Amino acid sequence: MGDLAAKQDKETSFLFSSRKIQKCKDCLQLAEEATNNDPWGPDARTMTKISEASFNMNDYWRIVYVLHKRLDHIDWRHWRQSYKTLTLLEFLLTHGPTTVAEEFLCDSEVIEELGTFTHVDENG
Repeated sequence: MGDLAAKQDKETSFLFSSRKIQKCKDCLQLAEEATNNDPWGPDARTMTKISEASFNMNDYWRIVYVLHKRLDHIDWRHWRQSYKTLTLLEFLLTHGPTTVAEEFLCDSEVIEELGTFTHVDENG
């Protein structure tokens, strides 16, 4: 009887861990997809999922990692990534934890520079 209970506890623990790992991967993937170079912006549903996940400390650091990565490696040919990063950052500032503002103070110069960016396409 004790072996059966131990086996069930082990299976339950494994399932819980697997779900938690999958959730973390989903959070990281959502943040990367929301800030990719596709021609459309991040949708409200995705940004809401990301902001809800940001209240979990582990997910928060994964989201912050993606945003810092996007702001640290600006490629003007892929300007949409930077624009979408700012869009998601603005959403997190209003719907996420209060620590988001403090976390991105170090990127204030980059954010200001991005605020002056103007894209001119082939047609002028």
